[in-house]
Amino acid sequence: MNNLSKMNFNCLTDFESDIALIRNKNIEELGLGIVRKNEINFVETVADPLQKTRVTDEAVKLFDIVALLENNLNLESKRKLTKLDLSSRSNMGVIFENGWVSSIAQLLPSLTSLKLAGQLIALDEFCAICTNFPHLVTLDIRETFFTSLEGISKLAHLNELTMGSTFLQNIDDIYKLRNLKYLYIRGIGRNDDLFAALRSFINSGKSLFALEEFDCSNNGITNEDLKSIERRQPKLKKIIATGTLLNNYAPEKASSKIITDDTIASCLEALTYYQEICDHKEIEKIMDKILRKIETPVEELTKEVQQNLIRTFGKLKKFRRELLSSNCAVASFLGEYFILYIRHRKDAHFSVDRFNHCLLNDIM
Repeated sequence: MNNLSKMNFNCLTDFESDIALIRNKNIEELGLGIVRKNEINFVETVADPLQKTRVTDEAVKLFDIVALLENNLNLESKRKLTKLDLSSRSNMGVIFENGWVSSIAQLLPSLTSLKLAGQLIALDEFCAICTNFPHLVTLDIRETFFTSLEGISKLAHLNELTMGSTFLQNIDDIYKLRNLKYLYIRGIGRNDDLFAALRSFINSGKSLFALEEFDCSNNGITNEDLKSIERRQPKLKKIIATGTLLNNYAPEKASSKIITDDTIASCLEALTYYQEICDHKEIEKIMDKILRKIETPVEELTKEVQQNLIRTFGKLKKFRRELLSSNCAVASFLGEYFILYIRHRKDAHFSVDRFNHCLLNDIM
């Protein structure tokens, strides 16, 4: 058991005994989600609105992430840990104690991947990250509260960047990242508006010469917007754009792949993609999209659409256990499908027996 390499606490964790599970393990990847420790690791203070960006009149609690890692990682793990995920798994981010960035940099010298999505990271802390982690390859700072990415060009090895929030505006420094292959500016939910950062990327007229994969999902991006981005990225091979305003978008290059959800066929491709990366939230959105698309009576659907629906159930079979154990409303979703099709048994072109076989044997 000491050779365990990964440990992920995906939900809220309030108990020392939970985190203590890693003390005698040699791990290289650690995901803590939003880790909340009652009283011991918290210090009462008053947030400085100028430093922290987020304005509040109430006392806030600082979380001592350095002490948590120091006390629970053994020497081998501290030396070899390469991936650290401190993302918030709820709408309750935390503020880490001052100086945490430089302390973690010293504590974890091999760190190359840092994820902080949803946490209350101040602008000065972001600047400290860029200075103290020059070897970062992966950085996730979506839904944080600072307004500028100035200084990110110091991360010369950065290969993957996930960003985007209602606060972030200045992203000019990313165009100096010569090794950036993966850029994700995914929104929170389907929206007719664009993140300011995405609008800036669209209007910049600039290129990321190494960019191969781009995610602009859950934003109000249009065909014209995406086309202007694609034409400037010479190595772009894959675009993920579900939950957008795109309509029958065709990539500039025939070899490029686009993942959208504007048709049932494209929804199936999106479902496969989100299965592969285990993104349950997006899987739920795609399944809901399929359901809304087939509210049309079955007799009005084409044979191709009917066949695609059978394919959908085939895909769901492969990961039904994961979905049913997650927070997705899968049971309700399948129930609605079942009722919908039973209601339209009269259609002669659709094999109700085959549909029921797929539903009952492959899914339920």
